[in-house]
Amino acid sequence: MKEVFKSDAFKQWKTTYNQYCRDQLANEKAAEKARKAVEKAEERARKAAEKLRVQQEQREERERVQEAGKRAKTPTAQDQHGNGK
Repeated sequence: MKEVFKSDAFKQWKTTYNQYCRDQLANEKAAEKARKAVEKAEERARKAAEKLRVQQEQREERERVQEAGKRAKTPTAQDQHGNGK
């Protein structure tokens, strides 16, 4: 049996198999790296969209507050004619 492990054919098969295993591992690492890059890009896009949504809500809230402040300062027609309060 020892002769089989010493044969050139076995050594060549073993070398080829080891190279195949290294290639598979490299492919798996590359795929994992690509997957992580996609996840990171998706997370950045999600955060950017969330930031824009929050900014829009804050802008709308400021506009409502400003509009309410303007209405409170502007006298109504009744107030101008003395018919109100």
